[in-house]
Amino acid sequence: MKLLQGDVLQLPFEAGRFDAAAVAFGLRNVTDRPRALAEMVRTLKFGAPLLVLEFAPPQRTLAGRLYRFYLGRVMPAIGGWVSGAPETYRYLHASVLAFLRPPEVQRLMEAAGLREVSLRRLSGGIAYLWRGTRPAPSNARGPAGARQEQGRERKS
Repeated sequence: MKLLQGDVLQLPFEAGRFDAAAVAFGLRNVTDRPRALAEMVRTLKFGAPLLVLEFAPPQRTLAGRLYRFYLGRVMPAIGGWVSGAPETYRYLHASVLAFLRPPEVQRLMEAAGLREVSLRRLSGGIAYLWRGTRPAPSNARGPAGARQEQGRERKS
C-alpha cells in the first residue's frame, strides 16, 4: 500500500476513482467544508458511499452539560498531563463546540451531491456517523451511459 498526502480541497485523484471514501474526526478542521465534501464526492464512483465520523457539539441536556465539563476541564487536564500538550485538548474542546449540529452536516452532504444521506448517533450524541451515496447522473442511460459519465473530470 502506498500512502499519499494531499489537500482535501483539491484531491490528486481523477473523478470516479474510489469505491468508498471516509473521513474521521477531520471535517471539523477543514476551512471550506462544502468544497471538501464536493471534492470527496467527485472522486467516488457512482453508487459509492461517503462516510463522515465526527464529534458533535454537546446537546443542551444534563448529559450534554456533563460532557461539556469533561471536554473543557477534565480532558485537557488529563490529556495535557499525559501528552505534555494541553493546548491540543483545549483546541479539541473549542473545535467541537464550534462545529456544526448534526442536521447541518447532513444538509452540507446533500448540497455536495450525495443522496440517501443518513446519520447515526453514537456514544449518546458525542459523535455521529453520516453516510451518503453518490448518485448516478440523471442523464445516464443504463450501464454504458454511467460508465461513460463516470470518467469525466469536474472542471473548477
